[in-house]
Amino acid sequence: MKTPTYLLVILLVVHGTSVTGFPTTTAAANKPGTCPRPEPLTLGACNKQCLTDAKCAGNRKCCETSCNGLQCQVPDDKPGTCPAIVDDTTCDPAVHCKSDSKCSGDQKCCPTGCNGFSCQNVV
Repeated sequence: MKTPTYLLVILLVVHGTSVTGFPTTTAAANKPGTCPRPEPLTLGACNKQCLTDAKCAGNRKCCETSCNGLQCQVPDDKPGTCPAIVDDTTCDPAVHCKSDSKCSGDQKCCPTGCNGFSCQNVV
């Protein structure tokens, strides 16, 4: 690397951005869970409302939006286990959710059988 490249890397790290373009965080600032994937064709926040999970209230994480912003969001994977599918003859093929973050409270997005998903209480 040439000297200007070193300078660029140092500036990126100092300003809280890694070489990959994602914000740098310390292990102490990371909360459990996975950020939800940005929904296609939605913008969300295009500015940086947070830089680390520590800046987010409760269990929320600092996540990337579809327009490269950052905002506090409910993590995708909530604790607990989905109930077993007992009888697939009464299955619901509709997709009511795509991730745990779309379910309220402690509910998870669970398979219903027949390729469907719905928010359900954990077991």
